[in-house]
Amino acid sequence: MKKRKIIALLILVVLILLVALIPSGLLGDFWKKISGPTGNTISGNVISESKLIAHYKFENNVLDSAGHNNGLNHGCSFGKGKVGNALIVDGVDDFVSVSGINNEMFNGQESFTLATWYKPTSDTFRIPDGEQSYFFGGTFNNYGLWLNKIGGALKLGHSYSAKNSDGAYVSINDSEEVELNTWYYLASTYDYNSKEICLYINGELIRCTDSSLYGELMLVDKSKSQFSIGGLPTGFSSPAAIDSTKIWNYALSSDEIKKEYDSYFEVESEEQETGIEESTGEQEGQAASESLPVETDSKARSPILYWLLVVIIALSAIILYLIYEKKENR
Repeated sequence: MKKRKIIALLILVVLILLVALIPSGLLGDFWKKISGPTGNTISGNVISESKLIAHYKFENNVLDSAGHNNGLNHGCSFGKGKVGNALIVDGVDDFVSVSGINNEMFNGQESFTLATWYKPTSDTFRIPDGEQSYFFGGTFNNYGLWLNKIGGALKLGHSYSAKNSDGAYVSINDSEEVELNTWYYLASTYDYNSKEICLYINGELIRCTDSSLYGELMLVDKSKSQFSIGGLPTGFSSPAAIDSTKIWNYALSSDEIKKEYDSYFEVESEEQETGIEESTGEQEGQAASESLPVETDSKARSPILYWLLVVIIALSAIILYLIYEKKENR
C-alpha cells in the first residue's frame, strides 16, 4: 500500500514538472506539434515551409529568413511595418536586388506564388500616367506586382508577358483600385498545369486568367533579368512601405492565401496586447520613417520565472511527501 502511494506521488510530481516545463521552451517544439500553429504564423507556419523559396521580413535588413537568397539593399530604409518593421522605398532610386533567386523558376514552365504586404504612400510617380511601377518581380521582363495610376485612380495589380502564335509579345494584366496610406496584402499565383494566373488582394480572389489564351508565357531573359523588390534598377518605382515578402515554388490555393492573410491579424493582435500600437499621423510619402524594432514573439517570457515555478512546485511536492512519511511512521 505504501509503495503504491509513493509511486502515485512520483507520477504526480512528474506531471507537474511537465506542465511547468512545456511553456518554458524546453519542450517548445513538442508543444507546437501537438497544439498547432500559434499567432506567430508570420514566419510561414500557416503554409508548409518546404516550398517557401524566400521570405523577407525586413526587420532592419534584407535577409531571407527562409533560405539563402539574401538581398542587396540599394538605398532603402526601414520603418513601421504591418508587423514589426518594413522596407521603405523613396520612389526615386531605392530597391533591393536578389541575385540568388533562380530566374529559371519564372520561365513559364513552373508554378509559383508571389505575395507581399504593400502600402502606397504617394501617388507622385516618376513614370507616365498608365505605366506600371513594378515593386516585386523580374526586371526588364514584364512580370511581377505593380502600382499604377490610370485616369487619377490608383491601382494595384500584376502583369505577365506571353508570346502569341504570331511571335508578338502580349501583356496579361489584372488590377484593383486602392487608396493611399493603406496596407494591402497582394498575392499573385501561376499554376503551370491549369495555366491560370490569379490575383488576390487582402485574401480575396480578384480574378483568374487563362494565360494559354494569350499564348506561351515568356517571363525570363536571363541575360537581362534581375529579381528585385521595391522598384527597378532603372528608377521606375513609387514611394511605399513593403513588408513580409514571400515566394513559393507552387501556386497557393485560395484557402491557403486566405489563411496567410488572416494570420497577420493574429500576430497584430498579439502585438497590441503587449503594448505595441499602430503609428498615427504619418506624413504622406514618408511611411513612418523612424525605425521601431519590435518583439515578434509576443509569447516570449523570461525563463527564470518558469524555473522558479518548477523549483517551488518540486519543493512543495517533496515537503508534502515528507509530511506524509512522518505521519505514516507514527
